[in-house]
Amino acid sequence: MRITAFRAAVAMVATFLVGGLIAGHSAGLRLNKTESLPMGIYQVEETDPAMIERGSIVMACPEQSEVQTEARDRGYLPYGFGCPGGFAPLFKIAMALPGDVVNATPEGITINGQPIANTSRLTTDGEGRALPPLPESGEVPPGKVWLLSDYAPRSWDSRYFGPVPLGTVYGLARPVWTVE
Repeated sequence: MRITAFRAAVAMVATFLVGGLIAGHSAGLRLNKTESLPMGIYQVEETDPAMIERGSIVMACPEQSEVQTEARDRGYLPYGFGCPGGFAPLFKIAMALPGDVVNATPEGITINGQPIANTSRLTTDGEGRALPPLPESGEVPPGKVWLLSDYAPRSWDSRYFGPVPLGTVYGLARPVWTVE
């Protein structure tokens, strides 16, 4: 009798947890598990990529490219669902938009002449493997965005793969509950 009551209690707790997760996901709540921004729960609102403003926190899908696939295979990007190619969505800051001038150097990124904190580049990863060459500097072309983290100095972001299509941005993200 006690085992049956225990199983019923476990089933009830599991039902509430799964129901809560489904309800949260339906309400746009997403979990950021990477170090690019403070880890925690973010409210994501789907948006037209043309509405993205400089400095917006966004959720984006990595491009399906050789560089991103290698990054995922090396462990820089998480496997997951929600994005094509088996990638998990990323939380980044839209730092540079079309018309902005980006200068990428090993020492860091500047946008319109302003240095961005924590954007110096590594040339090799923790296992001594070479990282991609510096992306091209210059004016951000129409339809592209530089996604960076000024929070985490080792973030896998546009300092390694350059600007990405605005269409990879799914929505705007607002922190709900984060852990520093």
